[in-house]
Amino acid sequence: MANKQGRTGTPTILRMEDLEAKLKMKKSQIREAIRTGRFPKGFPILPGGRALGWLEATVDTYLLRRAGEDGGADDSGDGGEE
Repeated sequence: MANKQGRTGTPTILRMEDLEAKLKMKKSQIREAIRTGRFPKGFPILPGGRALGWLEATVDTYLLRRAGEDGGADDSGDGGEE
């Protein structure tokens, strides 16, 4: 990850390569999700800069909401049948 949260409580900033690893998606898929409003936009890390970042907390919130919308994953490995 680009910036580990330190003792000062500094939030963790994720870069695109971090998002690819965390979301298990390709850069093009992430960009398309951002373009269509299905994934939050990044913010410039430095004022006027081109490098974008995402707060890890924002990405985690997005993932939790997605899991809630989809009803969560079935971890049992048996296809959900009893």
